[in-house]
Amino acid sequence: RKKLRASRVYTSREVTGMLGIKREDVLHLLNNEYLKGQKVDGQYRIKGTNIAFYLQKLYKAIHPTRIYNSQETARLLKVERSNVLKLIAAGTLKGHLANRNYRISGKSIQEYLRRWSL
Repeated sequence: RKKLRASRVYTSREVTGMLGIKREDVLHLLNNEYLKGQKVDGQYRIKGTNIAFYLQKLYKAIHPTRIYNSQETARLLKVERSNVLKLIAAGTLKGHLANRNYRISGKSIQEYLRRWSL
């Protein structure tokens, strides 16, 4: 995977592929101003610095020693729970199944976010 570049402008589609989340979730982040972007010709453009700022804010909110369930992880990442499950299934995010729900360590979430740091 490629590293995030501050000087580059990404499309919402590229951010979707980069973070491994649904396009609807990226649009949700943009519409609720968690992620800053500009709409040009019907497509959102997001600066690399804005993506990095968003990821840094998330990183700071996560306690590395805490264990989160899949719903809490989705809430932290501001995505749907189904995306968290897909990230775990793909091996992008480490989690363990316990009592029919995944448990994800804060450290694993931080490692996922660190992949995209500048």
